[in-house]
Amino acid sequence: MAAPQSVPDGTDRGPEFGPCGHQRSVCGVRSRSLMRGRRVAGLDCDEPLRLVMSCGWVWVRTCERHGCAPCAARHRRRNARVVGTGMHKQRHAGRRLWLLTLTAPSTSAHKRWTPNQLYTRGAPRRECDCHQGVVLADWNPTASARWNHLRTALTRKGREIAFYRATEVQDGKRGGPGRGALHHHVVLAADGLLDVAEVQALALTAGYGCVIDLRPVEEATDVEDVAGYVSKTLAGYVAKSSGSARQEVPWRVPVHVDADSGEILEPPALLHSVPTYRTHTQSLDWGCTVRQIRDQNQAQARKRAASLAEMPYLGPVGWLPNGEPVWSDPPGVAGVSPPI
Repeated sequence: MAAPQSVPDGTDRGPEFGPCGHQRSVCGVRSRSLMRGRRVAGLDCDEPLRLVMSCGWVWVRTCERHGCAPCAARHRRRNARVVGTGMHKQRHAGRRLWLLTLTAPSTSAHKRWTPNQLYTRGAPRRECDCHQGVVLADWNPTASARWNHLRTALTRKGREIAFYRATEVQDGKRGGPGRGALHHHVVLAADGLLDVAEVQALALTAGYGCVIDLRPVEEATDVEDVAGYVSKTLAGYVAKSSGSARQEVPWRVPVHVDADSGEILEPPALLHSVPTYRTHTQSLDWGCTVRQIRDQNQAQARKRAASLAEMPYLGPVGWLPNGEPVWSDPPGVAGVSPPI
């Protein structure tokens, strides 16, 4: 019996080289389709993706869609590892860890939000103007640019920061209206203290709403426990914003060129389209990436497959007519059958 060439770890993608002698990345994809309702050995996926390459080679891989329960679970585990690994790296580098929540502006008149650290019972609150001129369908496409504005402002005073940012869709399942606004949940690592009033003022200048939450991860707190909780929570936000919630996000972008005539539109037309926001992002010095986690898993699977290939085959060499196995001399002692 041939030794196994791969380990079925749920993401087995088959051989690296096809019949044409080239790697999969060299041959272009001619067609692709989901194998709905079918399971493939070695793939923990409800609807595997079937790819037909330009050379005629057919191979199957996981769909990597968030609507697929096994693929979504793997995606959450990978993101949880990225968050936890980054928090450990930043803590060992001597940086302080903060949990920051940023929200979209309100759509109606309201009083200015007071962060918990500054709240005093009975203190008067002034009117807030963060909702003025805000159309949620126009604001959502600019959420990433507003985060870039805020993190740049945080570094202007010589402060170095690293971050992991997850996007959540306000769907109303935890109370409040489900208006499809994008929220940002950030694990922030800074080499100094952050003032909540300063962060709120910078967030308002960047175009966020007045409701923010800034909490430090205390030095005495076990970072292992905090990293585990935060990583699972943020990975859940990523999975949530990647699934059906994406269709609930109002999204309108300017179109500068007419699709039919090719003429430049002045002023540009506004087109409602499918939301294209990123569910998560991170700074280059955060710690690791999802791609690195995936590469590590694949390397470990190949190493395990290679070790299994080097092991002698320990199964029976044949079967008798009555169904009993026939064993070779090894393993076991000659004349004594190994236990079945």
